[in-house]
Amino acid sequence: MANNSNSGTQGLYTCAEAYSEITVWTSIMLGIPLAMNMITCVLYFYLFFMFLSLKRTGEHVHSCTMWLGRSAVRVGLGPSAKKALLKFAKEKPELASLTQNIPD
Repeated sequence: MANNSNSGTQGLYTCAEAYSEITVWTSIMLGIPLAMNMITCVLYFYLFFMFLSLKRTGEHVHSCTMWLGRSAVRVGLGPSAKKALLKFAKEKPELASLTQNIPD
């Protein structure tokens, strides 16, 4: 504790002395969490926009797949491609019921 020269009593601080001693630490203890929270908010916004772009990319892949499928139907699949697709579909449980009545 500091010696207060104004009043002559030992061990007491004035408000100005206490404020000047804790100002730096108070700023650090409030500033660091504030900076971390702001960085977290920036990361949240970045992730939000990344998810939006991921959704657009998924829609693009879906559209391309649909057009490729339509083109394959128009052109016609060769026998080896048909066999490979049927084999793949029969191995998947969710597609197996659809391929039971199709001859190889």
